[in-house]
Amino acid sequence: MKIYRPLFNLVSRERLRKLLNQKFTLPQLLNRVKYEMSDKGKALLVFRPTWMTVYVSDRCNLACGFCVNQSPDRANAGLGFHEPLQDMTLARLREILDKTPEIMVVTLAGIGEPTVNPEIYDMAREIRGRHMRANLITNGVLLKRDADKVLSAGFNEILVSVNAVNESAFAAVVNKPPHTFGVVIDGVRAIIQRRGRRSEPKVRIAFVCTKSNYRQMHDFISLGKELRVDGVRFHNLITDGMKRYEIDQCLFEDDQDVVQYIRDLKEAGHGSGWPEVEFPPLLPRHVQERKCQWYHKNLCVDSNGSVSGCGRFIVPRPEYGNVLTNRDAWNGQHFRDMREMFSDSTIPLLSCCQHCVENARQ
Repeated sequence: MKIYRPLFNLVSRERLRKLLNQKFTLPQLLNRVKYEMSDKGKALLVFRPTWMTVYVSDRCNLACGFCVNQSPDRANAGLGFHEPLQDMTLARLREILDKTPEIMVVTLAGIGEPTVNPEIYDMAREIRGRHMRANLITNGVLLKRDADKVLSAGFNEILVSVNAVNESAFAAVVNKPPHTFGVVIDGVRAIIQRRGRRSEPKVRIAFVCTKSNYRQMHDFISLGKELRVDGVRFHNLITDGMKRYEIDQCLFEDDQDVVQYIRDLKEAGHGSGWPEVEFPPLLPRHVQERKCQWYHKNLCVDSNGSVSGCGRFIVPRPEYGNVLTNRDAWNGQHFRDMREMFSDSTIPLLSCCQHCVENARQ
């Protein structure tokens, strides 16, 4: 009982019950205790990462206009650009997991689309076999084709980036034929239907909001209800100045029309049968408080083992460290520099951090 007492004092009984029910290992739980008890303002951390984002493919079957790596207008430069690599292999993932046994949640994502990697479902099973939660972020194009594989892999959560409410809007975003929207929607339906009464995987759909499309939020929530998904998540645009997705397309907290529209949606409420809704954090014009915690909890890894801590924009690079070859990439120079930047207001923020939703969260 002494082992769990610090955690019991720091989190609710319900949260503690959920942690224990996940059947995490003792090293995972002890690391979580350290995370909860430690000073997050320090650059050198005594705890290990609790989350990990694994980029399993740089290849993609869509070409979203706001994506730094896949857009036809990409500049192949900047902190969000990732030099294309070969797909992650199951063997390489095992090497990475061997180095990070304290991780509790692994999200399989991609600089491209993760489900184009043929080993992704074996990867999910490997993660679950190590008492870790396995999440998936996908554009949904291959969900219907792979529905049985998706469900047998054991994912805990699936987030499908739909980003539109109809064919024409979808085609304009992803630069693919309009019928692709129906392929994605059919894939979401297939997972929900074949899941049946099982509680997992939780399925959520996501939508990137801009000044040009935010009034589609109501229709997107309605789409979520029709599909019977578990949740709807709205993202604010994170931009690197991509054509048609410049900074003026982000949603700011002083945009009164946006504020009123979201307020009206919240006040309207939704009864039984409606999905849970996460509304987009609105950006401040100038960052007053540095709230980002990614570099204190998360490790991003690519197929070479290169790392980053940012789950929003800054992708892994060799100069940031390597989880396979460095003794402690988690406390390497890049991670210490980023933590210092977020804790010391005299250090200028990186340009991509100045208009990032992580500094807008309550």
